[in-house]
Amino acid sequence: FILIANQIVIANVSYHKAQMAYEKYRFPPKVKLPDNVIVQVASTGPWALGAKGTIERYMQLLKEWKKKIGKKVWTWNYLLNYTHGTIGIKGTIGFAPKATGKYYKTLASDNTFAGAFLECGRSKYASFIVSSLELYLATRIFWDNSLDPEKIVSEYCQLMFGPAAPEVKQFFDEIEKLHLAMRSKTYETDIGPRTSRPT
Repeated sequence: FILIANQIVIANVSYHKAQMAYEKYRFPPKVKLPDNVIVQVASTGPWALGAKGTIERYMQLLKEWKKKIGKKVWTWNYLLNYTHGTIGIKGTIGFAPKATGKYYKTLASDNTFAGAFLECGRSKYASFIVSSLELYLATRIFWDNSLDPEKIVSEYCQLMFGPAAPEVKQFFDEIEKLHLAMRSKTYETDIGPRTSRPT
């Protein structure tokens, strides 16, 4: 990708080369990167709040990338219904809207974050309806990171469920608590962080 980025510079055209920093390539390389490279760091996303120290490590990684390329860094996050992958428990729901809001507020509080691509709704593993609250919350925080995630969840429940809003919110809170507890045991590997399945 460095060769392509350099050829863009030589051609004197105003394009950038976007590059994913993923798994074993998620750390900044020692080689010099052209100025037209935009880096997008893949991460666990809001689920990181379930494991102690994960968000701090991720924030440090973003800072290292910003120092390397001299500009803010993009992220690639997964807002998926995790019934597969490293925890792979059939029938469980990957759902943590308040953590989603807190996660993006944390990123926005530091001057390293340019924006995010949110992967969601893959039909085999997830559905839009499962991710809709998280997407709503994330985009509201993107627009105004001073907003309170708890209030956004309450607003969503009221608009979607009317008189049943308190009961639905209580249900959502319980699912989020259980999901984050399931993802609390994260460990590092050569190909990135993995989560131990609960027993």
